[in-house]
Parts: sequence; C-alpha cells; structure tokens
Amino acid sequence: FTMLEAVAIYTFFTSCDFKVDKSNILVDKLSRNSFGIYIIHILVIHFLNKYFLELVFNYPMLFIPLFSLLVFVVSFFIIEILHKIPFINKWTF
Repeated sequence: FTMLEAVAIYTFFTSCDFKVDKSNILVDKLSRNSFGIYIIHILVIHFLNKYFLELVFNYPMLFIPLFSLLVFVVSFFIIEILHKIPFINKWTF
C-alpha cells in the first residue's frame, strides 16, 4: 500500500506544472536537509515518546498531527545545527 501511495504522489507531482523559484531559501534548506531529517527522525521520535506517548494515546486526533510536526521541526533544527559545525558538516549528509 505504501508503494502505491508513493507512486500516486510521484505521478501527481510530475503531472502538475509547479513553478518553484530556485532562490527560495526555505525550499533550498528543506531539500538540502531532507535526507538528514529522514535519518534522524527515528531518534527524535524515540526521545520524544518519553514525554508525549501518553498524550498521543489519550487524544490521538489532536496529538498525532502535532507530534508529527514537532518531530519534523526538531529534526530539521538538529540537522541545521549539524550543518553549522565545520568538522561535522564535512561528514554529514
């Protein structure tokens, strides 16, 4: 099912004529950090589960989207900080 979703999303975005300005800073940062966010999000989920797991189970309609957004934002900022460290930046994604 996941593979079919990925194919459908890919087909949708390739068939649309989106004009993305290459000088957009947010798009540039997201594209530069997307693999790092993918790699580190599991660790962020692991550490945030200690604090938010009970809330997610008690109020899933509210906290699952908020938890997902929180994981994305925390992962993004961790990767941004890693990119600013000169020695680590050479070896990061």
